[in-house]
Amino acid sequence: MSKAGIGSRLHFEVLGDRILGRMIKSEGYCYYKATFGVDQIATSALWKKLIHHKLLVGDAMCPEHLLWALYFPKTYLNGRTMACTLGADRGTVMSTIWFVINKIAKLRKIVVSKFLF
Repeated sequence: MSKAGIGSRLHFEVLGDRILGRMIKSEGYCYYKATFGVDQIATSALWKKLIHHKLLVGDAMCPEHLLWALYFPKTYLNGRTMACTLGADRGTVMSTIWFVINKIAKLRKIVVSKFLF
């Protein structure tokens, strides 16, 4: 990875473009947000929150798995189609997606409650 490093905005932009099967272009922001539901900055911030709150300690999760989890609710593809799209086997894709979604849900008590209560 470049100077930007793993989990940076640029890293998520490159991973997102790889999943979308295209090269980085100036309109990449719109495609990224339409595909994953958030922009690269928010994705990077979410990744850093997961790391900071030790929700990934001991788990073999990588930034690409976070994008899989963000992609799923935007498309609601079945497991076989998700696996074909993401280039992994169905069991791995679906178990990883739900694993990550559950980790993100754990942030609710940490992040949301701080701002609402």
